[in-house]
Amino acid sequence: MPTGVQVTIGAAAGAGGGDPTLEAQYFLAGTSQRGDVTKPIIARSYAEFTDLCGLRTTTGFAHDSVRSFFGENEGVGRVVFARTVGPGTVNAATVTLKDRSGAGGANTLVATAANPGSWGAGISLVITDGFITNTYNVAVTYGGSTVETFANLTSPADAVTAAAASLWVRFTNAGSVQTPPTNNPLAGTFALVGGADDVANVAQSHLVAALDRFGPEYGPGLVAIPGQPTTVAASLATHCAAKNRTGVVSPPAGTSSASAITLARGLRSTTNARTLRLVHPYVTLPADGEAGVRTVSPEGFYAGRRAATIGRVGVWQPPAGDLGQAVYVLGPEYVMTTTQRDALVDDAIVPIVGTPTTRIYGDRSLASDEITWRFGSYTELANALAYDCSGAMEGLVGRSIDGLRGGFFADMRTRLVGILASYADQGGLAPSDADPGYTVDLSANNATTLGLGRALADVSFRPPGVAELITVRLTKSGFTTIAA
Repeated sequence: MPTGVQVTIGAAAGAGGGDPTLEAQYFLAGTSQRGDVTKPIIARSYAEFTDLCGLRTTTGFAHDSVRSFFGENEGVGRVVFARTVGPGTVNAATVTLKDRSGAGGANTLVATAANPGSWGAGISLVITDGFITNTYNVAVTYGGSTVETFANLTSPADAVTAAAASLWVRFTNAGSVQTPPTNNPLAGTFALVGGADDVANVAQSHLVAALDRFGPEYGPGLVAIPGQPTTVAASLATHCAAKNRTGVVSPPAGTSSASAITLARGLRSTTNARTLRLVHPYVTLPADGEAGVRTVSPEGFYAGRRAATIGRVGVWQPPAGDLGQAVYVLGPEYVMTTTQRDALVDDAIVPIVGTPTTRIYGDRSLASDEITWRFGSYTELANALAYDCSGAMEGLVGRSIDGLRGGFFADMRTRLVGILASYADQGGLAPSDADPGYTVDLSANNATTLGLGRALADVSFRPPGVAELITVRLTKSGFTTIAA
């Protein structure tokens, strides 16, 4: 039997809280020059992302997507990135350092780049005598510049400890049998060699597998694999439904509005399609120090405007209209007509329009159940509530249940109502004459559930509507009098 807290999302007919930093997260998988390949890489700015993952490469869309996000997010949210490598040879550059015993010396330290890839061959280690007697210094250089220094190390073990959290290099004690300080590494400059990440053979299946690094503990957010065709939709929907997140996909560059509609129709039968938005077309952005512009997949732009909107209003507000207006991205790949725009919306696509300004238009999800999940913001709100309710209930796990009318269930209700009321007070829930936009029902608990150690709460919520069509009726009045 599972333990802890389980929150499921469903729907019923009829009937800001939250942490915007988490709700506004942008999860993505892709390739990069460097970076950890075992756990998510978290960056709060594009500069931090390049510090952790290196400069833009010609493979994949990750860097451009991250740059789009941080250009649009208005300081809200963060990137959670899964660096993906190929199925072939993957290893880190390395060099073995000799001790000071003379005649070639014995192995004393093995230096290895912090993560796989040929980038590590750009690292050199400059070993010098320390400022304190019988110590040594290690300067780590990359591309000719010193990026890290470890001073006055007394032993090989000191280097292992000092570089344990380095972004550049790790050391392994090779076990020289010489006594200190003879077992310290010989002075000189030593270049790391080798390193591979097989990015040329990264396939969609490898990128999808990388999503598994984004466990539920990382919270809600938007998930994408930028630049991948819409065949990735089913895998994204599976991930999002399991982790209470939303996903975004986009047809390839050069796709016409008619072809985008065909793709969208094929995706609406996808299991858990309510978690997905299809955004079209690609967008252009400044070429990051190069001449001209670059055409990139739009997931990062969408994620950035979504984050900014969450920061300004809340997770229940779609990033559309004025809130969806670009502040960094230059424009869509093509400027569509009003007829094309309306046709895209009718087929559950979120268009990026170019007139009168570049902005996101609409909030349709790919759900086939349009009565319940027509708009993506409905699932966004459900995900945020699920995360907040789960966190509130964690503190009750392990407590004794003092009967159906005791303090346990009173505390359970108070915690849930507190979360829901916070959303309602900020306009995130829609009240009615019958309720404030939510209900909390504990009546499913009975002697049997208590005996099994289970506590149940049924929470209903009503999201605010979305203005998809605004009709203004203008009537010319007749003149009954003539002003003097």
